[in-house]
Amino acid sequence: MKTINRQRNIRYRMTRQNFICEGKKRPRGLLFLFIIVLALLFSSCMKQIPGAVKAANPIMEVEMDLFFMDLVAAQVKMNQLMLERMPISRDDNWPELLVHYSDGETANDKEKAARKAYEACLERALKEDFSFYRIFDFSIYLGALFRVGSMEDLMGCALVAARGKLAIEASKILGKRYEHAKWVLSSLPFGCKCSYYSTKFLSLRPGISECRVGVGGPECSFFARPTEQIMHEKLFGGGLKSWVDLKVPSECFRVVSGEHLGGATKGKGSGTFESVFYSLLPSGLRDDLQRVDDELFMAVSDLETIEAKLKETHLREPEKAVLRRQMKSLEKEKDNKEGIQKKLYKQAMTTIEPNREKIAAAKKLLRIAEYIDDTFVEVNTAMIALTVKIIDDVLLFGELGPGDMAQRAAFLTMHGIVKGVDLQKRIELLGKRAISLPVTWASTWGYAIAQKMKVSRYKDYLEAMVKMEKKMKKKA
Repeated sequence: MKTINRQRNIRYRMTRQNFICEGKKRPRGLLFLFIIVLALLFSSCMKQIPGAVKAANPIMEVEMDLFFMDLVAAQVKMNQLMLERMPISRDDNWPELLVHYSDGETANDKEKAARKAYEACLERALKEDFSFYRIFDFSIYLGALFRVGSMEDLMGCALVAARGKLAIEASKILGKRYEHAKWVLSSLPFGCKCSYYSTKFLSLRPGISECRVGVGGPECSFFARPTEQIMHEKLFGGGLKSWVDLKVPSECFRVVSGEHLGGATKGKGSGTFESVFYSLLPSGLRDDLQRVDDELFMAVSDLETIEAKLKETHLREPEKAVLRRQMKSLEKEKDNKEGIQKKLYKQAMTTIEPNREKIAAAKKLLRIAEYIDDTFVEVNTAMIALTVKIIDDVLLFGELGPGDMAQRAAFLTMHGIVKGVDLQKRIELLGKRAISLPVTWASTWGYAIAQKMKVSRYKDYLEAMVKMEKKMKKKA
């Protein structure tokens, strides 16, 4: 429990920093108020509430956890593609289209109705990408929980239902954002998957002749095949790194109109977010900042992975000792790199070299940085409660004997919660994934945290450069 509480405190401090220190974005809608309340209410392990242990179906609960983790991993990959692979030009408005949906902007009642239809289409696309949405019916699961029983049982059911509701609603928000971004970036003409609701952006309609081209060639599997299939192949084959390193050729991306922004730097493609961003920095600091950004990113993600490995129960003491030494070294490296990074960016802020072209480019990049930053804030909010839920669920799943497993599986099939699948094979896959879930989750989350920290630095500098536009106009 000490480890769980420490992890929860770390997440809380990070969330508080995101919402208060940055002071610009707040969680939108009642859902996020609901999430924060849940985080405060469910600060203890579920095992301490007997009614909850009795009510919970570990098979269903771990499935929900894996679904959410897969979505976070999918979003991490999507963010990486935006930063390192997707070309940008001043003429193409894909960065504005990217954030338009998540901003929730609608011009009138007609657009509101069209937005509902667009969201319904995104949910259908989500079902194609992730089998959980096709196989499990969460609404039936909720109804089946509340069977006649004691007050303790009812309270337990309420806890399980609330935690499940949190996981599913957070998954829906993140999943629809992911699907929107996927079809904004894809070489499939925009609107061919789901016709967009706003006339601000050019959108085709599914089924027309222009939409019969498909998504690139066979090498464009990231956009053409279900995300879950590719991800599981990579996660089982080489872990998160294998998934993040998945190559997506340039022909798989949207055909960006207009001349690509310049700014190629070492190891970065011409016209991508990172290549353009580093070209906006003062020339004397550019190489040093790129190097320290990359080194800090790896230190943060590696640190989270090692912390997760230390929680594995089968490790022998000598192995733990090695990991502790590695962790201590990484913590020192992280602190050192953060100090250097802070000093360099502070220096860069005081020596900004703006012109109209650079400011126009900064505005484009800022929209992408805002998307990644805001998406992380939403994921992080849900994580406050879900970290504890995942640990609870894996423990309960691991304690199921063959008879218990059969009983819980029968519950799912009897109530119609699971459909159209060989549940026994599904449970076998679930068992393999549940073993590594805490470590895979922490690795994914560590990478997301590192990504967030890196993008926050980008965002601060981009905002400072955009503000220089007013000063330039006054001087003119």
